[in-house]
Amino acid sequence: MPINSTKNQTRRYSRHTYGDSGVRGKKNILSVSFVATDLERPSAATDAAVRAAITGSSSVVTTVITAITNPDVPRNLSVTPAGTTADVAAGDVTITGTNVEGKVISEAFTFLANASTAVVGDKAFKTVTSISIPIQDGAAATFAVNTGAKLGIGMRNIASMPIQVLTRSADGVEALEAAAASAFSTTVVENNTVTTTTAMDGAVGFRVYVLNYKFAANPINDNPDYGV
Repeated sequence: MPINSTKNQTRRYSRHTYGDSGVRGKKNILSVSFVATDLERPSAATDAAVRAAITGSSSVVTTVITAITNPDVPRNLSVTPAGTTADVAAGDVTITGTNVEGKVISEAFTFLANASTAVVGDKAFKTVTSISIPIQDGAAATFAVNTGAKLGIGMRNIASMPIQVLTRSADGVEALEAAAASAFSTTVVENNTVTTTTAMDGAVGFRVYVLNYKFAANPINDNPDYGV
């Protein structure tokens, strides 16, 4: 099946459960699903892709809700300090937005005083609705919000996730490769991410395949879903 152009669309190709079917009062000892997430051709991680530099204040918290560009696909973000970095105060720049399910999420990007390098986040944001900068030590520090290299998989309740990534070049050539890195959470969908081995460049499409399984003894009437 060729990669389509839908951003972060998750498909379950198969799902099976194995257990005692209630004979011994247990069910779903093992649940297995094979799931794929289609990602449109994501661009390379880009500085200021989400928000150009915001100037902090030495007297009030600065919250910005305008001139924000949402990530091209659900992905992590980073925040880069600039301007007069001697004015950067110790504290958290907080980004609020939504995850792939449309639920409100936020992430704190913690800076030390006088920081001059970017802080990289872990959560995959589908949208960004506000950026909050704490009171700074001076009035000339700036902060830009960038896109990152971790792509949201769009699944929750992942207990184990061997991952393969199907790439599709601009001229339609497909290849299968292992992910460069991945992270998962059993409860937080935005923490389930993958970093591709093939570089993102806006031309290559990706489909992420996950073989997801979990051992659990559940009540007879329980029917857990370990995919989406």
